[in-house]
Order: sequence, then C-alpha cells, then structure tokens
Amino acid sequence: EGVIIESHLDPRKGPLATLLVKEGTLKVGDFLACGGIIAKIKNMNDFTGRAVASASFSSPLAVSGFQEVPDVGADCKAAENKKAAEHIAAEQKKEIKEISASVVSGEKAAAALNIVLKADVSGSLEALAGSFEQLAKKVGEFGFALRVAKSGVGEIGESDIKFAESMKSPLIVGFKVKVLPALQLMAQNSGIRI
Repeated sequence: EGVIIESHLDPRKGPLATLLVKEGTLKVGDFLACGGIIAKIKNMNDFTGRAVASASFSSPLAVSGFQEVPDVGADCKAAENKKAAEHIAAEQKKEIKEISASVVSGEKAAAALNIVLKADVSGSLEALAGSFEQLAKKVGEFGFALRVAKSGVGEIGESDIKFAESMKSPLIVGFKVKVLPALQLMAQNSGIRI
C-alpha cells in the first residue's frame, strides 16, 4: 500500500507519480490501483533518481506506467494481476463518486461561478484548488457561490470545454498549461472564458 504525494503528465513518458510506500514491497511489473486509476509499474526510481527493482516501507518512489495522472493523496493498493487491480480501482471510483455526490448535494443553490481548473502538475493543482476553496468561503458570505466543478492535470482539452458548456456561469482556469488556438476559438464561440 502507498499514497500519491506528487503527479504530473510528462510529454515523453506519460503520466508519472511519486508515491510513498506505507506497507509491503513494490516491484517493477506489479499492478497498482490508485484512486481508481490502474498502473502496471514500468519503472521505479528512488529519491536520488536511481532505478530500483523493488522498494519497501517508507520509500518515496517515482513510478511510471499509469493510464492517466492520479490525484495527489490517492491511496494506492497493489494487486496480483490486472483483473484484481481493475476490481480495486472500480471500488475506489465508487467510493469517490459517493463522496462527490454528498458534497454536491450539500451545496446551497445560489448565484455561482463554476470553474474548470487545469494545471501542469498535481502539486500546483492542489495548491490552486485550496486557494479557490478559501476564496469560496469569503465570497460565500455575500450569497455568491464559487466552486471547482472539475479539475485535472494537463492541457486544456475539448472535453474540458464541453464540460464547461454544460454548466451555468463557467470559467476555465489554466495554470502553466497550453490551449490550442482551435480550442480557444471553440470556447469563445460557446461564450466560455479561459
């Protein structure tokens, strides 16, 4: 078992994550389920950048092999095979959906600004989300709601714009990420600010 402490999308290597092993031993080739995302460990590097074949308790590791960028703070569980990892990931996704549904249902109906938040690395994303949470508390005192409806690591994509189109009062906020000119035009035609 472990926990994700940093993650980002590398243009060449794909989704990468730094995780801290809390229990047991991880080996190259093991399957992981982290916050509903599956990985078959391709490479592991220790904190010095040296490649390692296995690591145990209290070891921070840079890991590649994820299908997509996992969230910071996501719990990771090792599995014997891909099928077991998929089962664990499905349970993790179900748990995340239940928590998200309870948060959304608890929100008051008020004038709201719905934000789609994108950042270059998950550490930045987490810091920005925290800042928006603090701002939401301040503006909430005036009967105005501010909520991060969707967040993720990587460039602003078509799916982000389509998601924003489905909301009232959307705003897409990007931190150190690119927006293709065609997508900028798409957002502009839909009346969405980036």
